[in-house]
Amino acid sequence: MARRPKQQQQQQQVNQQQPAAAPVAMVPPPGMMMSAQHQQIMMQALKSNVPNLDPNETKQWHTIYPQYINSNLTVDRGRRIGRSKCIADPMAEEIFNVLAANPQQFQVQLNMYKCYCRELDKENIRLRGYVKYRIINNDQQQQFKNKRQVLQYVASMIPKLKSRQNPQKSQQQQTSGSGGGGGQQSEQTIKTQQPSQRQQQPQPQGGGGKKKNRRK
Repeated sequence: MARRPKQQQQQQQVNQQQPAAAPVAMVPPPGMMMSAQHQQIMMQALKSNVPNLDPNETKQWHTIYPQYINSNLTVDRGRRIGRSKCIADPMAEEIFNVLAANPQQFQVQLNMYKCYCRELDKENIRLRGYVKYRIINNDQQQQFKNKRQVLQYVASMIPKLKSRQNPQKSQQQQTSGSGGGGGQQSEQTIKTQQPSQRQQQPQPQGGGGKKKNRRK
């Protein structure tokens, strides 16, 4: 009779241990390996102009954070080049689009999973992400002698992207549309004011009546 309770306790311990390994969506503590689900999330945040690129190959590539070329930041906050050669509030996706547009010169990978260590607002999605790039060994490699020239090139090309030009056009259309609506309202107010002015015109007739009374 004394053995049965021990066996039951062992079975209860085994049953309690099985569901303990079920929650995979929990964030793993530092130092532990990442779960398969977190690896899928990380792979979804990756984008590259090289098909079937192994993320381990990019460990030795150069890294560009948007903060490196942000004119609104100081050197202490992460800016790497002169303020006059930077651009206001660049995004990691814009840096990727500039470098990926030259596949003969650059191999690029976009990672939106991490944020710059010195960034204060790390919850802002527009400030997250970084780019890994490698210059392809060819004759055009001499165009960029160091990483500083690449940063200056990226900052100069971002204003030419459609993502930078289209928002200005849409804002102009919105302002012009709102101005047109105001013009229609002003025309309506003018039309509504005209009959009121006509109604006010018969007032001199009353004065004429008074003159008739004076003649009498």
